[in-house]
Amino acid sequence: MRPEETLNLIAEGKLVTEPLITHTYPLSKIDEADELFENKRDGVIKDNGRVKLPFCLQVHHSICDGYHAGQFFDYLQNLADEAYGRLK
Repeated sequence: MRPEETLNLIAEGKLVTEPLITHTYPLSKIDEADELFENKRDGVIKDNGRVKLPFCLQVHHSICDGYHAGQFFDYLQNLADEAYGRLK
């Protein structure tokens, strides 16, 4: 899926992002964002009993498009699900 398609789905309400995004910061406030995650403030790590893993991926569009970034996140989610399954 191309980035503009993803943005259109979000704008149309067909892709719900609220459960996925806890906080947003501009790059100019990266130190503030890092401090938030580092100190696990403001519900950033746990939400309704679920543990969230803060993760940021920054790539140049000439190297990686939204589709491949999505594949990478799917791969990470599968690894996390597998690890969680082993803990049960």
